[in-house]
Amino acid sequence: RFSTASPALAVAGREAAAARFLGTMAADASAGRLAPNDAVAWCARASAVLRDEQSGICFRGLHDFCSTGSQISWLPPRQPTGLATGSGGVALASHLYTAASDPLVAAYKRFTFSAASGDAPGCIDLPANENSHAASRERSGESFGSLTLWRQWRHVALRGGLARVSASAAQKAAAIELKGKMVQGEAEALRATAVGMAEPEGAFARAITQEYELLCAAVAEY
Repeated sequence: RFSTASPALAVAGREAAAARFLGTMAADASAGRLAPNDAVAWCARASAVLRDEQSGICFRGLHDFCSTGSQISWLPPRQPTGLATGSGGVALASHLYTAASDPLVAAYKRFTFSAASGDAPGCIDLPANENSHAASRERSGESFGSLTLWRQWRHVALRGGLARVSASAAQKAAAIELKGKMVQGEAEALRATAVGMAEPEGAFARAITQEYELLCAAVAEY
């Protein structure tokens, strides 16, 4: 007989792990160890959760299921005065994207929608049917090169990871530089999230391009 007490409905696996992670974060917030408005700390915690492979939360794309990507959004409390400047006014929401199926290998890169709104320069006019025009958007730059980066990371993953595809000394050096730049870039993205200012024009695309070029330099041709 089926009922809501059925063991089949019990929280298990990655859902149970997520509940434990969230419980720990809530307890730390209640104890004052995690301040409510500390964007850097909350986003860093979120990235650690999304990168946790042992719990099953991070699929990595090396198992039976490949995730499309990883995203963290920080929605700051609204302030009563000012414009969306992040300085004495309304702090902007920040969205952090890996543009890769495996958050363990790629960096989170910050994006704000102010640069993509109809009221700002560089407006992105998305077609009604997004899927049918995905390729044309990539070619025209409207996806900021994120699909190209995603494909390159998948190319690396399917060949055993960065350590296996970096053959020469120059490629190994590029891999080390890539990892360092990604750590630095993600830290800067978290700090910018805390400030809440609009990102400089083209900053997201530049972060994508830098990661892609360093990744290509680190990968041996097959």
